[in-house]
Amino acid sequence: MRDNDRVLGEVGISDGAEKVYRSLLANPGASVTELRALTGFGQRRLRGALSELESKAMITRRSGSRAHYQSVPPDVVVEVLVRSREEALRQVRLDAKRLAALHRVPAEQERVTELIEVVTSREAYAERWKQLQLSARRSLHVFVRPPFAQQRPEDSEPLQEQLLARGVPSHAIYDEETLKQPGVLEHAQRMVALGEEARVVKGLPMKLSMSDRRTALVPFVQSDPNRAVDAGLVVHECALLDALVALWDIYWERGVQLRFDGQELTARSRAADEDTVLTLMVSGMKDEAIAARLGVSAQTVRRRISEIQRRLGVSTRFQAGVALGRQGWPAR
Repeated sequence: MRDNDRVLGEVGISDGAEKVYRSLLANPGASVTELRALTGFGQRRLRGALSELESKAMITRRSGSRAHYQSVPPDVVVEVLVRSREEALRQVRLDAKRLAALHRVPAEQERVTELIEVVTSREAYAERWKQLQLSARRSLHVFVRPPFAQQRPEDSEPLQEQLLARGVPSHAIYDEETLKQPGVLEHAQRMVALGEEARVVKGLPMKLSMSDRRTALVPFVQSDPNRAVDAGLVVHECALLDALVALWDIYWERGVQLRFDGQELTARSRAADEDTVLTLMVSGMKDEAIAARLGVSAQTVRRRISEIQRRLGVSTRFQAGVALGRQGWPAR
């Protein structure tokens, strides 16, 4: 740790006070004159810093004709400061609940405007997408297709990982064409490995994200896949939200489950992963597209699919899909 690193700022200690405290740790019993030389502070600034430290019980003054100061051990100081900050945060939560109690639903004619919010900038849309993930308590449902709030779907992985770590179920439906874009299949594999339930369909009609089936986020412009979302709607509980939930459920039933048994992203492990090949084949990808995703040749993909057909005792891919369905693949 460098001497100029801030440590105590997060618990409410000013830069100047921390510098004086550090000086006393290194020079126990320093006088005011010595502290001025050590810190380079003027009389007024030093007095202010010392007053702050004394009020926080971080230093003590030695008795004598001249003022000499002694620092309280850091482990004691930090514990007290952290507990004080935790208590302050607890009080903020209590105050927030009291504020929430003051928030009453207005008259019915005014309430209509609250059911649908308009988000009018790229930054605001990205922030609402973050809020949607952070506020989810029971579930997160998304249609994965452009346009994306953060240019690439993998940009939102940290928040999605936090959501899954909290035990909130995440369900994603990937558009077939979107899976062909660079990095998307790898993103899906990482999310599935973390616990996301994912399916793939052909031709998702729109971009959609829902938190707890109570709030939905929909971009205005759906036609340009090469730019981030810059405007959209936040839909709260109303008939429109009910329709969006029903639409999501319809496409979920139509979807083919994305399954990845291995977590390695090397070409070798993907080429050997039969479930990955089957998932991409059933999703409608052509051999060349599957090969590009797996990092192998189209001939290798065809050979692998032929082996699967022989094992199933069928001669066409359609028959293979039917046979796999009868065998319970994919598991739902």
